[in-house]
Amino acid sequence: MKHIFAVIILTLLTFSLSARDHRVKKQRNKAVEKANRSLPRLHVLDYNLNEINRDTSLFLIHQGLYLDLDSTKLNAVVYIYLTNTDEKDTVYGWICGKIKDGKRDGTWTKEVYTIKHKHVVVQKLNYSNGLLDGDYFAYNLQGEILRVDYGGDMPSDLVCKLKGKWVSEKEYFDVKIGQKTGTFVQGTGFYLDYYYETGKLKERGGIKNGKKIGLWYVFDPTGKVLRIDTYHNGFRLLD
Repeated sequence: MKHIFAVIILTLLTFSLSARDHRVKKQRNKAVEKANRSLPRLHVLDYNLNEINRDTSLFLIHQGLYLDLDSTKLNAVVYIYLTNTDEKDTVYGWICGKIKDGKRDGTWTKEVYTIKHKHVVVQKLNYSNGLLDGDYFAYNLQGEILRVDYGGDMPSDLVCKLKGKWVSEKEYFDVKIGQKTGTFVQGTGFYLDYYYETGKLKERGGIKNGKKIGLWYVFDPTGKVLRIDTYHNGFRLLD
């Protein structure tokens, strides 16, 4: 009888520990929370927008707007936890920022886990009225700003107009972009994303008025082009 009770207790303990292992630890961005003390904090998974440790929806996204469940425009500090395979136990990082009147506003950061559950900032993006606006930064895991690598990631023979003169794209980026990854003006600019572990370019393409346009290149970790997608007014065109 004692043996049976011991097995039952061990089974329940194992189940409890297993369930605990699948719980996602809520993160905090103290700067954002301090600046928005009156707003609620919402922690959701990226693939279903459910609260991270409950099977409960907290808000929805409709036509680009973040809405409360009663369809009113959301105002909140939001943490969206990023997963690899639409499973809670594959969370690898999160993005965080403020939603104002249903749209992203102010600085949004992306953080990813490194070894031993430490985490680092790999992106800082600025939004105004739901559109990317201002400087943005991408970082490697050592905290260094990632920019265009003209040694191979992008062509160096393109020309751009700078102060009335035609110059190489490298010179344009050196002067116009400087020590940042890129700049957007009211939702229009050139977007770059990276493999943060190596600093290799992962994706690049243009955005106009908040919507993808033109050719978007996706690279594998070695720098080889995986695919080229064509977008028009935010929609990917089929081949």
